Amino acid sequence: MPPGLSEEGWDVTVVGCALSKPAGESEEAWGRVVSLDATASVPWRLRPWVDPGRLMSSAWALRRWLRRNVHRRTVVEVANWSGQAGLVPKSGPVVARLSSSWSFNVSTSPSWEDRLRLRMERRTVRKAHRILAHSESIAERALALYGRAADAVIPLG
Repeated sequence: MPPGLSEEGWDVTVVGCALSKPAGESEEAWGRVVSLDATASVPWRLRPWVDPGRLMSSAWALRRWLRRNVHRRTVVEVANWSGQAGLVPKSGPVVARLSSSWSFNVSTSPSWEDRLRLRMERRTVRKAHRILAHSESIAERALALYGRAADAVIPLG
């Protein structure tokens, strides 16, 4: 998606945790990539033994970066997967891109980690201004999973 947006004249920045090592910024032909270090400057409450897969520390790092760098007229596109965007601030329009859900990996008795990830995933989708799905199947599941229908289906590729 970033190359296509760039071709249409958008300024594109892809931000995430651990996109590259070491953390930092790099330039691509289509725009900028910002790889955040989820372990840096994390609130003391987010200790590794209560932070499954660094979910909360990643969500916190993403939230802080967006608060400092995004303006009200900037569209922010986030993924639903594993809920890392569950703490995205209301700094501008947010589009949630639905692929698959963490629930597809959960057994019949979800662990507390699974329940946390699903809660953050639902929060990501419910806070979004628009919801895009990769397929009709995902779009159909959105209503049951998140209590919201997808606004559009845009296939990958």
